[in-house]
Amino acid sequence: MEGNKILSYFKTCRLQSGLTQKDITFLLSIKSASSISRTEKNIQKPSFKILLAYSLIYDIEMAKLIPKVYIDIKKLIINRAFLLAKSLNKRPQTPLTKQRIAFLENLLNRKKEECQ
Repeated sequence: MEGNKILSYFKTCRLQSGLTQKDITFLLSIKSASSISRTEKNIQKPSFKILLAYSLIYDIEMAKLIPKVYIDIKKLIINRAFLLAKSLNKRPQTPLTKQRIAFLENLLNRKKEECQ
């Protein structure tokens, strides 16, 4: 189970707000607080619904709510975008291929700027 754990701030956000797990279950319209509890204890990965709900409830970006996951995905996307752009540059330069390359280069530049 240790490998499945992610760094998150679900419980921290909830405690800072003064809300209880029961309050969160009410806001999410779910029957039991056990899912919230397991997520906060890092026993289970949060569902997308819970991620989105916490982001909306606490007005916090998902990147700040689950920073390690965000960084890991960001690195993966950057590496894969670079490889895809490199592969596309070797193909005939049709208008669609040029559009795809331009998009990927823009993506890489945006992420590069975030790192600076």
